[in-house]
Amino acid sequence: MCLSAWAHPEEERYRVIIDTDGAADDLRAICMLLSRPEIRVLAIVSSEGALLPEETAGKIHCLLSELKREEIPVGTGRTLENPAPGWRRQSQLIKWGEDSPEKAPLFKSAKELIRKKLSESNENVLYICLGSFTNLHDVVTETPDISGKIQKVLWYNDHQKFIQGANYQADSKAAEKILQSGMEIAVISAQPHPIPVNKEYIDNIRDIHTPYVQKIIQTHTEGILEPVVASAHMHAWDDLIPVYLFYPELFTVLPEKERITIYFLENNEAVSNAHKKIKELLETK
Repeated sequence: MCLSAWAHPEEERYRVIIDTDGAADDLRAICMLLSRPEIRVLAIVSSEGALLPEETAGKIHCLLSELKREEIPVGTGRTLENPAPGWRRQSQLIKWGEDSPEKAPLFKSAKELIRKKLSESNENVLYICLGSFTNLHDVVTETPDISGKIQKVLWYNDHQKFIQGANYQADSKAAEKILQSGMEIAVISAQPHPIPVNKEYIDNIRDIHTPYVQKIIQTHTEGILEPVVASAHMHAWDDLIPVYLFYPELFTVLPEKERITIYFLENNEAVSNAHKKIKELLETK
């Protein structure tokens, strides 16, 4: 298996599957996760949300190709036919990598890819969900015992009462199934004190010259996201999951029910500390 020069298997601490709906914060989170030598990404799968699953799978392929991480397989999730969210057009215009549709492979079913990677792994896996629970729901519904291969689910939801929020509402039936499954779940929330993704956020990481950070900077200082960053209307959402993974002590813990815990930044001091840690996280050792 070909590994990027930025990944060193001997340093692995986590094996992860990433589930994304293709929004801008997902791009930041994925770049953070890919940048860390402690993380081995087994697969990236797409779900419906900011984009349709096929659109997100294409963007993941372009990103992995540009970052020379083609060893990571991509899976396409099931279409839900939900109404398009207001940020879909913005998400479509974000350039995750060089467009090369003629080179794009036929993507595997997300459900089958997740099942395959969990079955093959001789260690438990972190399931990092940046969108809806559709794919995980489909896997554990058909193969209930396979949930035992999941060490923990890390899920972003933008509302502490997780019966609300975009990632819940995208597939509430799937969310209810997973939240009641008995799996250990960490719900990471930006509320009530989010981190602005603004000029200060970008300037904080501008002197880090890895391809992962340069992709974040490029996509947020050019094209559709440039005015959004300038207006400070964007916040760190899904990209709080890597921060939690490496710096859990920054987060306040709110036990919700058995095996489900909510983590959030309690005050402005926690936000400031997390902002500083984002740079530290991206400074790949």
